[in-house]
Amino acid sequence: MLRDIYDNLLFDLDGTLTDSKPGLVNAIEFAVRKMGLAPLPQAVVEKFLGPPLFGSFEKHCGMDRETARIAVSYFREYYADRGIFENEPYEGIPELLGRLKAAGKRLFVATSKPTVSALQVCAHFGIDGYFAEILGSEMDGSIIEKSDIVGILISRHALGRRESLMIGDRENDIVGGSGNGLDTVAVGYGYGSEEELRHSNATYYAKTISDLGRLLLS
Repeated sequence: MLRDIYDNLLFDLDGTLTDSKPGLVNAIEFAVRKMGLAPLPQAVVEKFLGPPLFGSFEKHCGMDRETARIAVSYFREYYADRGIFENEPYEGIPELLGRLKAAGKRLFVATSKPTVSALQVCAHFGIDGYFAEILGSEMDGSIIEKSDIVGILISRHALGRRESLMIGDRENDIVGGSGNGLDTVAVGYGYGSEEELRHSNATYYAKTISDLGRLLLS
């Protein structure tokens, strides 16, 4: 049973614990306008949800790193003022976190969102107390990859790789976990497409939050 295998559970934030899509989309569209670019198709905007912003602006807008830094600064301008709270926990997530904590699991957040923003979001929604640490990227772009963030948590908390599980909704979450030797859960209720999640080769799959609860607590 998974309940007896994994003591340490690492969660992505956006698209896994909270539905932050409205605020993220608005902030991306604000940044694109400020950069003087034509509006992006909605399908392209949605590809920004989850992976690091620097790489997304480079990949989907043809920017170099310095231009992407400017775009990210515009994103943060909107997000810090309004977008951060255009967001809410998925229904059932606070209750699931409580059940996992009561079962003796150590919970962590590993997100591409800057740590300061992740802390603010989790505190705002009253879920910060469930986690041993909430860790994200650095504002200066020095640490942005999910694999690096997961690796820091493993090292800092001496997490056994065979007893730890990475849970997320995008391929970069799964790759970030598996690249550090962790088993992984791809969740189907977030922002990753079914095709993307199949391609990620996650160890487990949970289509809904109820499925995730059964998987982790059975």
